[in-house]
Amino acid sequence: MNGYLDCEEIIDPVVTFASSPESYMEYVDRHPEKSIKMGVTF
Repeated sequence: MNGYLDCEEIIDPVVTFASSPESYMEYVDRHPEKSIKMGVTF
């Protein structure tokens, strides 16, 4: 144990900035069970 948390599996899905409005509707509004924490890449 090194004192760091491995967050690789926590942020899922990771979507592009361009697709973030549609992805938000899909993963947060309509089907929240499909995501843990949505990330956005720029």
